[in-house]
Amino acid sequence: MVLTAGAALAEQPSGTISIELNSASALMGASWGQAVLTFQGKTHLYRVRGLKVLSVGVRKLSVGGDVYTSSR
Repeated sequence: MVLTAGAALAEQPSGTISIELNSASALMGASWGQAVLTFQGKTHLYRVRGLKVLSVGVRKLSVGGDVYTSSR
């Protein structure tokens, strides 16, 4: 498994992904956000929505990374 990860890092990425999530709750709450996938020259937009139970607070999460294709 380590060899597979090492081999993937040696390749050029096929694209990128970025995700932004927000949530607000006081026992019951909501989560929402968006994701942008750029893959092989095309951009794909996604919306994320959900409900939460037994949670308190306001949060924001932003992540991003490279996308690699598998030859398997």
